[in-house]
Amino acid sequence: MMGFKASNAERAEQSTRFIMRGAELKALPAGTERAKVKYGSDPEFELLDSDTLTPLCAAAIPDYFRPRNWTSSPIGLDGEGNQIELRPAAANTPEELADKIKELLKTCPYPLGFTGNRYACGCHIHVGVGQSYMPPEDLLNLFHLFLGKPAKVLNGQARRDYARLDYRPLEVKPHGFEYRSAPAAIIQTPRFFALCARIIGRLTEHYISGDVIEVNDTPDFEDYFNFCGFSLDDYKYFLEHLTPITPASPNFDTARLWLNEEELAERDGTAAAIKQQDAERAERAEQQMRLNELTANERTQLGDTWQPAAAAIVAEVFAGLGERLERAGLIVSLFGLDISRGDVTYNYNAPEFNELPAGTFANRDAQYLRFGLAYRLRQCEDAENANALREHLTIIREQIERRF
Repeated sequence: MMGFKASNAERAEQSTRFIMRGAELKALPAGTERAKVKYGSDPEFELLDSDTLTPLCAAAIPDYFRPRNWTSSPIGLDGEGNQIELRPAAANTPEELADKIKELLKTCPYPLGFTGNRYACGCHIHVGVGQSYMPPEDLLNLFHLFLGKPAKVLNGQARRDYARLDYRPLEVKPHGFEYRSAPAAIIQTPRFFALCARIIGRLTEHYISGDVIEVNDTPDFEDYFNFCGFSLDDYKYFLEHLTPITPASPNFDTARLWLNEEELAERDGTAAAIKQQDAERAERAEQQMRLNELTANERTQLGDTWQPAAAAIVAEVFAGLGERLERAGLIVSLFGLDISRGDVTYNYNAPEFNELPAGTFANRDAQYLRFGLAYRLRQCEDAENANALREHLTIIREQIERRF
């Protein structure tokens, strides 16, 4: 195999050199001369305060990062729920993978940091070889020499055991494997990330193609050239970005290191709209909490959207009911029926309203007495609806008092 060759004098200065022959992957497609891998990644981040760029606690993470499939969505949370995680689609090259990460950063409206001084953040690298694969010890040692060892200084304080104990975690996947040692700070620039992913991918290609691999115990430019495809400029860039992470290291909004001014302007515009939606959602949730406080003494919970005037009527009509409910060990849940259903009720009958069939809504907890009320009653927009709400609540109260 052709490659960069050091001079005899340089060879003499080297210490231990490792020589190994990779083990060919038997399941390579017919006619394939050399193995080619696919690339994937799921970088983890800390959510940063928009003004101070300090890491926020997990409790402050907005619902934007919690879609229904938040453990598998392109932008979501990791399994612990403390870190933000990006999950770009698989790519054929490290550079293509970096582009996919960039697209996700363009759509994320919140600043994400990679320092990892509050929460442990890694940047896992997926390597696809067309089948599940556990890298042998020789290949794991190569990963450690070329990336794990030099990049361990990029681990934040929350991941310091990785640096101190030389952890080398790895998971076998249906597509190949996931190299989990890399710290989140390899994501600091698109180029640095692509170089780090290329190290793992190219070493795997050489190994599973059965190549003879001879490297220094501390790999030099010759080794990165021969087995990772680095140019001299790549090698210098790689070394220059191995700046240790310390407790005093500043946090950076990763998107501002990846996007140009036009892309940032578009992202910031999207961010403003989404944050406004989040603020409105939070305000509604706070209002709902205040409304529930009005009826707490009566062991009554209000679900969905209720106007303050409607909540006050609930408190008025249900006054004194709480003692009876407490003796019975029960809680009343008044939830909202969608506006599209019109004038309907659930679990009680009222004049001129249609009652939905029993079992329309599941009641998984016998402690709760659930009643559904029409949208217009909960909005209580005029005297007519306010009076109708009183009538419906009186019917519900009488029904409860007859049963308990």
